[in-house]
Amino acid sequence: MPTVIDILAGLAILANGVIYGTDVFGAIVLRPAIAAVDDRTLTQLLGHIHRIADVRLRNITVVGLLTAVATAAVGAATGHWVSAAAGALATLAVIIFIGVYNRVSKPVNTVLTTAALADQVPRDARQLQARWDSVINARVARFRPSHSPHSASRSPQLDPDSAFMTRYSDPPGARSTTTPTRPVMTTREVHDRHLSQELDGDLDAVPSDYAPDAIESLIATINNKKEST
Repeated sequence: MPTVIDILAGLAILANGVIYGTDVFGAIVLRPAIAAVDDRTLTQLLGHIHRIADVRLRNITVVGLLTAVATAAVGAATGHWVSAAAGALATLAVIIFIGVYNRVSKPVNTVLTTAALADQVPRDARQLQARWDSVINARVARFRPSHSPHSASRSPQLDPDSAFMTRYSDPPGARSTTTPTRPVMTTREVHDRHLSQELDGDLDAVPSDYAPDAIESLIATINNKKEST
């Protein structure tokens, strides 16, 4: 029976991973790119993207939901409670995604698709896109590694004190990546903060967590390497 759970969980991870990857692409690549084009290009590009994606990704979402439910059901029926709980959590994440998509994203997709097919540009094209953008971070955040029914049932969570985490954490005596006016942040907190800034397209905010001389030193090193070549 664990093999059946593994297969179901693997299918759930694969299907939901496709949806998650698409949303991440929309958040960190498509959104800032669309902000740089005119309204006609926005309408034509996104209208036809949504026309295709709303059909093809819908089927993948259904597969992800059904396999997550099946993982939870089989896990509960066979007494594999960790798998059952992980499958239920993944199911909840997909349901939240479907709710946000149907309530906010799909109406925008429909308007842009209709306009693109009619070769028209809605007067409120930017407002429509802003509404779509307003939930893309929430759609990305609905899936975290812990929502994976396979990883939660088969893989142990990383211990902050483990060798892996220590390797990528601040070494003893290293200078903190904070300024004196801020509370001390851990490496993980800095990572999460930078990821949030990247999702928001605010790349200028990323260097703010580092000391000015550290940035200057990095720039000087890059310039020296350019001169040497």
